[in-house]
Amino acid sequence: MSQHDEMKQHIKSDQIQKLYDTRSEVSGTRLSRSSVSAAATKAKARAEAALVEAQYAAKEAEMMIEKAKIEAEKQKMLAELDANLYALKTQRSATAASAEAAVYEAAAVEEKDPLSDLVQILPQNTAQRTSEYVQAHYNDPQQKASVPQPPDTTSNARAPSPPPPASVAPDPVQCRPARQGT
Repeated sequence: MSQHDEMKQHIKSDQIQKLYDTRSEVSGTRLSRSSVSAAATKAKARAEAALVEAQYAAKEAEMMIEKAKIEAEKQKMLAELDANLYALKTQRSATAASAEAAVYEAAAVEEKDPLSDLVQILPQNTAQRTSEYVQAHYNDPQQKASVPQPPDTTSNARAPSPPPPASVAPDPVQCRPARQGT
């Protein structure tokens, strides 16, 4: 090869090299533009995803508030129910105590004191009772004769003993036995 051919070859190779360099620059620019575009697309996608997440977070917050309201209402209802149950239990106890008292009162009315009838029969004034007894049995001579005497069962008959004085007669109200259980 000649020098001239060599030069041509060299120039040609330089041109080819420049051509490759130019293509590299263009292609690098294209690569650089596409990577910028890809980054922008990624950023836009992230921003849109963040907006969607923010919308869902707002909905979740609303639901959490609603849940808290429901829980508060539930607690209020439970507290009211507990208060009503307590009032009902208290009322039940009071009603039961009242019924028990009524039963005891009815039993007390039905239960008679055996001596209460005796007290109602006997006059209240013991002095008056004694005086009436003495007058009825010892002041009227006809009644003395009509009072039957027990038959004499002994060989040496004694005269009947005189009745005790009026002041010695026992008071039936004072002689009654003590009541049991009081």
